[in-house]
Amino acid sequence: MKFEIVEFYPKKDGEKTSPLTLGTMHVYFIDIQMDLRGINVRQMGRKMMFSIPGFRALDDGKTVFCPFVDFTDRSIKKQLIDFLQTKGIQYIKKNFPEVIHERKKEKNTGIRNHNTASGN
Repeated sequence: MKFEIVEFYPKKDGEKTSPLTLGTMHVYFIDIQMDLRGINVRQMGRKMMFSIPGFRALDDGKTVFCPFVDFTDRSIKKQLIDFLQTKGIQYIKKNFPEVIHERKKEKNTGIRNHNTASGN
């Protein structure tokens, strides 16, 4: 896999981050035309640490780390979303129908409830 550093974004004065944070980095994955942005760069003593932004999710009942990614070519993202809108929905409906929530239609009376928790 080939990588290219696109940019480093130093922490701005007054920005609310850890005092150890130097900024963030943007890296391009040449082989797959993908960007990874927001890589946190921290300095701990003489050592520089990098952490990839992301979130935790469940995969087959196990917690896994999922990085945030962005495609350089916007048409690839559109192709992926189009694929998910057709094939992804079909797959879920066929294999996991129990997870789909049926949307209940509520009768619109035109009257809004303006009561608040304080009783006003």
